[in-house]
Amino acid sequence: MNIKHEIVNFNGVNKIYIYVEMVDEYEFGEEFLNPDAKHSFLDKLKDYVNQKIEFKKSDMAVLIVNGVLIGAISLGVFTNASQNQIIQNTQLANQQNYETALDYKNKSDKDKAKELEVSKNNIALEEAKTKTAAAIIVEPEVVNIPASTSITPVKNIVTAAVPVKTATVSVPKATTGTTIKLSTNGVVTTMNLEDYVIGVVASEMPVTFHAEALKSQAIAARTFAMKKTSQGILLLNSTSHQVYKSESQLKTMWGSSYTTNYNKIKSAVNSTQGLVLTYSGKYIDALYHSMSNSKTEMPIYVWGSNVPYLQSVSSNWDTKVKNFETSTNITYSTLSSKLGKTINANTEIKILSETVSGRVENIKIGDSTYSGVKLRSLLGLKSTDFSIVKGDTNVIVTTKGSGHGVGMSQNGANEAAKEGYSYEQILKYYYTGISIVKK
Repeated sequence: MNIKHEIVNFNGVNKIYIYVEMVDEYEFGEEFLNPDAKHSFLDKLKDYVNQKIEFKKSDMAVLIVNGVLIGAISLGVFTNASQNQIIQNTQLANQQNYETALDYKNKSDKDKAKELEVSKNNIALEEAKTKTAAAIIVEPEVVNIPASTSITPVKNIVTAAVPVKTATVSVPKATTGTTIKLSTNGVVTTMNLEDYVIGVVASEMPVTFHAEALKSQAIAARTFAMKKTSQGILLLNSTSHQVYKSESQLKTMWGSSYTTNYNKIKSAVNSTQGLVLTYSGKYIDALYHSMSNSKTEMPIYVWGSNVPYLQSVSSNWDTKVKNFETSTNITYSTLSSKLGKTINANTEIKILSETVSGRVENIKIGDSTYSGVKLRSLLGLKSTDFSIVKGDTNVIVTTKGSGHGVGMSQNGANEAAKEGYSYEQILKYYYTGISIVKK
């Protein structure tokens, strides 16, 4: 974890910006959500503030983690043994933003710097509007669900039943003309929400997928955008949020197939215009991944926290997908380099525990124990469902699925659509107890 700060005078008031970079995408969830952990996020932040920053108890600081605005904190809490205040100030924001740390380690230093600059500029804009020294965290918009909309809970177990093919959705009239702001390499553009969703679906899901899968992706992408926007968070055109490609970029990518492909994506988006996913009247964290290991994962194993609509459900559709299971050879010298310790044919490698979805929870290598999530990150594995077989000069690592496994499986959605399931059925299956409503 890297920390730095900057003091900026704004209208005669000194503002302290504290920038935190989690070099491991999972470090955000593991440390920030567990303030009692050894060398936790809060411990490191407290040490840095006391050693590096000269401040008065009344001073305020703005905390930015991996380019994401977390909120304003009073530095006075660092002079007190109790950390309850900072935990209370940041816990809600963290719950709403933990997914934005995904894939952060893959960014270039240039992109990271631009995202930090965008966050700082956004704070300054808010301060100019409100004339206050404190950054504002906006509560998520409350979406009114009509009485005719029913919520059908799915059993909170791995073996949840496959959805019945008779689901319907009842929604109120859509609100038109919604716009969002998108930052691409530091350049902020205001665009129509539905145009943005087209660019995201085209970037995040193969155009060859079934129309109902594309519709599912459109609603998930729209929900993600609306939740971030409702929180006052600037959408980033990157894997930290969602990747968006403009029409000109799509023309380059698709070439002569552009018109056919674009119309297919546009049709999926237009047919679901304005539809979003909610739970208890609020936008959900519409997380998705490429391919499950035949079951989706509970977020507590990835980020240390759970929400009721992200449960582990069976996704046997994924087993039909090409490259569901892949194997790779890793030499002992490479393994030693990545783990920072000597590994050879005599080193003990043993899986200690598994998650509810059958992924590796903890694994012992030599005298060290790693979480499955941590080892996946260190070795660049496709998923945390892996097995390791030792050889004389190398190990063979076999993985199932691809991605963190939380939320909707994109390949699973495609296979389910091929079997005749609609986007409503797919979404209500992967996101437990949610409603599909017009924003």
